[in-house]
Amino acid sequence: MTASALTATGGRWRYGTHFYVSGRRTIKMSKWTEIRDGALDALKEGAVEVGEQTKQEFMTNFVEAGIPVIEKLADQFTTTVKAQAETETGWCKIRDAFVIPFAVDLAVWAGKKVITMVQSQTTTAAQATA
Repeated sequence: MTASALTATGGRWRYGTHFYVSGRRTIKMSKWTEIRDGALDALKEGAVEVGEQTKQEFMTNFVEAGIPVIEKLADQFTTTVKAQAETETGWCKIRDAFVIPFAVDLAVWAGKKVITMVQSQTTTAAQATA
C-alpha cells in the first residue's frame, strides 16, 4: 500500500474499500455504502423526482411496515433494560427500571401519533386538491 493510495476520511485512512486505523485494516465498506452514496448524489442532482404520490406512498409504507418494526425493537430494548434493573442498585436501578423504558415508550408513542396524524392530514389535503 502506498501513501498516495490512502485518503483521509474522518480521522481514518481509506484504501479502496477498507478503512485503516493505525496501519491496521478495520472495516470493509459494503456495497450498500456505494448504493447509498449513488442515491444521495442522484437526489442532489435532481435525477430523482419526489412528487406528492411518492411522499404519500412512503408515509403509507412507513406506517404499515416501519412503525411495527420500531415498536418491536423498542419493546425488546425496554424488556432487556428492565431485566438488567434487577441486578442494579440505587439510581442505576431507577434509571433501568423506570426512566429508560418510560422515555423509549414515550418517544415511540409520540412519534407514531405525529406520523399517523401527518399522514391522515396530508391524505385529506391531497384528496381535497385532486
